[in-house]
Amino acid sequence: MRRSLAVAGFALALTLVGLSLGPAAGAAQKEQVVFSGEAEGSVGEVGFWIWCAVDESGNYDDCNGAMAFDDLGLVRHVEGEVSEIGDDVYQMDVTSTRDASVACTLTNVPPITHGHTNTVDISCTTPSSTATSDDAVVVSTG
Repeated sequence: MRRSLAVAGFALALTLVGLSLGPAAGAAQKEQVVFSGEAEGSVGEVGFWIWCAVDESGNYDDCNGAMAFDDLGLVRHVEGEVSEIGDDVYQMDVTSTRDASVACTLTNVPPITHGHTNTVDISCTTPSSTATSDDAVVVSTG
């Protein structure tokens, strides 16, 4: 699981670096949020690494990342939207673009702290499941 998330995260990081060198560099001046970690839940271990632009910035007003459900053998690229639903509280609604096999909502519990010390709750309609990470990394540039 860690290996598949690392590969997905590395590929996404390379893509984001490449995009930031082009005209979309304006996204760096807008609020961005990242959720990263592993959670335990009703279908076993769930890994996630998702980057979102909170405010619209050119083509960057959405989320991109990866989710992995180890016990189901399911790893997918996800895209979606993010909302700031409270002070230091972000909600990401993401789905897999390839085959709609993943549809989840991830919400952090405030306050956002440094390092692997944050709580992220995950609720999925596909695959039907819930999970919680108590050692997630949550980063907000806003």
